[in-house]
Amino acid sequence: MDKGDIAPDFTVELVDGGTFTLSDHDDGIVIVNFWATWCGPCVGEMPGFEELYNEGIEKLSIIGINCAEDRDTVDKFVSKKGFTFPIAYDTDYTVGNYYPSDYIPYTVIVKHGIIEEIIVGAPGDAYTEYKDAVESLMD
Repeated sequence: MDKGDIAPDFTVELVDGGTFTLSDHDDGIVIVNFWATWCGPCVGEMPGFEELYNEGIEKLSIIGINCAEDRDTVDKFVSKKGFTFPIAYDTDYTVGNYYPSDYIPYTVIVKHGIIEEIIVGAPGDAYTEYKDAVESLMD
């Protein structure tokens, strides 16, 4: 998977009980982040996603997709940390297989259904890194 590829569509169940379908957000920019509770760098960048989400940037969606952990583990983690941005289950790693990577965190930034950025690992300042990436893609 490379920049310029069509982002594979998916639908995931969210911790809050809703669902998220990537193609429903083709009119904007989507940050798709793959993470796990046991991954220190993953957990370290999540407050940056929360801050970016809380800014309410028009046409920006953020989805954190947990990599193959059970629902109870994810629910307890989200409740304890108080994150409000959309977080999804991928207990059998179905969506993760659409976006293969040997490492997490693994983040794909999609604009109008096309992969624009792929970031492997956690940047030092996740908020600034992702905000700058999103702003560079805005029309």
